[in-house]
Amino acid sequence: VTAMTKPIIISCRTAAYRNLGNFRRFSDIFIADFDDGQIDAVLSKIGFARKQIGSRKQQKSAGQFFKNQQTKAAKELAKNAPITHIFYVLAYDRSQTLPSNRSVLYRKALRILLEEWAAEKRIERVLIYEGLHTELEEELLAEISHRGFQNNKLFFNQQEIVKQIKAFLTGNLNAPQHLDGEAVLKAISVQQGILVERAEAVYSFSHLTLQEYLTAKYIVDNNAVPDLVNQYITEDRWKEVFLLVAGLMPGKAGADPLLLAMEAKALDYLKTPLPQQRFIPLLQWAEDVTTGSTGDLSPVAKRSVAIAIVIAIANAYAYADVYNIANTIVNAIANADVYSIANTIAYAIANATADIYTYANAYVNIIDCLIRAAKEIQDFPEVFRDTNWAGLIAQLETLKTQIPNRNQLEQVYREFAERIIKVWLNAFYLTREMVEFAQEELAEIDRQYFYIYWLMLECKKAAVKVSPETWAAIEDRMFRVPASQT
Repeated sequence: VTAMTKPIIISCRTAAYRNLGNFRRFSDIFIADFDDGQIDAVLSKIGFARKQIGSRKQQKSAGQFFKNQQTKAAKELAKNAPITHIFYVLAYDRSQTLPSNRSVLYRKALRILLEEWAAEKRIERVLIYEGLHTELEEELLAEISHRGFQNNKLFFNQQEIVKQIKAFLTGNLNAPQHLDGEAVLKAISVQQGILVERAEAVYSFSHLTLQEYLTAKYIVDNNAVPDLVNQYITEDRWKEVFLLVAGLMPGKAGADPLLLAMEAKALDYLKTPLPQQRFIPLLQWAEDVTTGSTGDLSPVAKRSVAIAIVIAIANAYAYADVYNIANTIVNAIANADVYSIANTIAYAIANATADIYTYANAYVNIIDCLIRAAKEIQDFPEVFRDTNWAGLIAQLETLKTQIPNRNQLEQVYREFAERIIKVWLNAFYLTREMVEFAQEELAEIDRQYFYIYWLMLECKKAAVKVSPETWAAIEDRMFRVPASQT
């Protein structure tokens, strides 16, 4: 963008942007979450401005409700998107309660839109709504949404939507057969605003959130969870759908079938050649070095810390991004303090390892960085068994006195760098062969294994119900070599 023109900002979901590809001459940035003050400001403005939401008294309460009825889960949802704020106002005006689950929130908001709209049209004697009741319309919209999402389509031409509406009506004996498909589409678009005409004869859902919710509803209603997991578990654009499915799954089992199917997908990856040869030994290492340690962390938290640290080392060797989703998993499984320390250690190791061949005159700083990390481990809830951290610190201090002078040959520097790396790897009972991965290998493991577990953890938080027994069994198996492969 030249100085002679006004700046242009284009915003969209991260997953959608990845599908669109890069825009030349544009800089990529991430939009920060709303803070508490911004959340309150947006909600207040929405509450006062939306005259169609109840009485003036209700509008005022809608603008102030977040201060009166805060929950941690609701606050997390409100940080991400303005559309969520609108849904909160709709739900709160109706029931004066605050949904903390995204699926419950979207279901309530959509039902309010459909019911109030349908009620208004019945009063106005709009004949099309005499037979197209709320439940039927939800089914229709869910089918349109799911088919579009499967085909990676956010926009639909009028002809294909009308055809789908006609097929839906004729395929249901309880649906009104007299309705015209074009009239139904026009009514939904003009009078309701869930499907909107973006250009001539080109339609989309008014917000991606609505399409994601309706897609999730279709999947749950049609028992399509196995297909969802098998086909889309590693695709970014389906992440929100997974979270919504977790919150919509009904009955005694709740989200258990979804979580177990996701776990099975991650374990299936361990049966393929790369992890069998390269990654399974690291999983076994994590269990061996943490089992029996005296720290009060859970076994899965200990394994996650060990894996996060070793993946950081592997990333450094591959000159890849040192911030891996494995580190994020530590935060999800363990507590915030454990995550903070583990992340500090991982970064220290990764940065030192990455820099050690590049900055031959900076060995003092590199060794000091490793010493600081080792000292932090001493105050860390014990994760590793039988590790002499004091001995490691002493070895590193000795190496500081043996740094080659600047007149030495490059080979001397490289040999000294190898000594530093070997001392540190020995402390973790690792070898160079165990942590030397290509970038492509790390990317595959991250996507096919760590991402799935991270998404499972997010689905667990988004679910209405997860049985303690099921989750305890999943945690017991997490980051371990399956018994069939030991």
